[in-house]
Amino acid sequence: LNVDIIEVEGSGQLVNEGTLNANRIIMPTTGEVCNKAGGTMNVQLIEYQQEFGKLTNSGDMHVKTLNAAYILNGTMTNDGRIFIGGGFSRANEVLGNGGIYYQLTLESCFVVEEGTDSDALIPISVENGKYYAKWGSKIQLKPDWNDNQFFKEWYAPNVFIDDESYDDEDMTIQKTNIFTMPNWPATITAKYSTLSIADITVEYGPYATNRYPLVVSGIYDGSGMGTVTY
Repeated sequence: LNVDIIEVEGSGQLVNEGTLNANRIIMPTTGEVCNKAGGTMNVQLIEYQQEFGKLTNSGDMHVKTLNAAYILNGTMTNDGRIFIGGGFSRANEVLGNGGIYYQLTLESCFVVEEGTDSDALIPISVENGKYYAKWGSKIQLKPDWNDNQFFKEWYAPNVFIDDESYDDEDMTIQKTNIFTMPNWPATITAKYSTLSIADITVEYGPYATNRYPLVVSGIYDGSGMGTVTY
């Protein structure tokens, strides 16, 4: 079913068991919008204009914008999967045991499965580094291998980067390259510096006046720790 605007009035109820595509759903005052198990809802905007509307999801719900200004007075229960295009600051008020997913974009890095929760990621376009990531899940990253470059640091706009620990108020990338997905979309980029090796003249023997260490090669294995052989 494809529609433009759905407005559920009063104590009315909207129940979806198939596939519903809508630009806008306006929530009822005391009624309910229900997406049942096996159902799929693709909605540009779900708008809470009143105080006591109920939103229940047991299937898959894709929402670009969720205006939940009144969710504190109404209820939102999720036992399925909700994919949100933008941020959703009230995600902690959602009832149920389902997952809430936000878009995660990875640049110049990739996911390490061994250090990532099994249900953390749903691929959108792996070759372009795009995923849906479950809010609250642990995800481990690894920088790509780049010739003649070494990993310098992580860059993530609007994300707190710290080498020590995870702070509940921010998203933090730990020394182990593990972070916890926040309740907003995130883009994480691995930054690199160019590896340069300067030629030097080394004197050797018992009468050498300038004693430099002889560096043969610097090798970076992509893990964040380089090695040097000599």
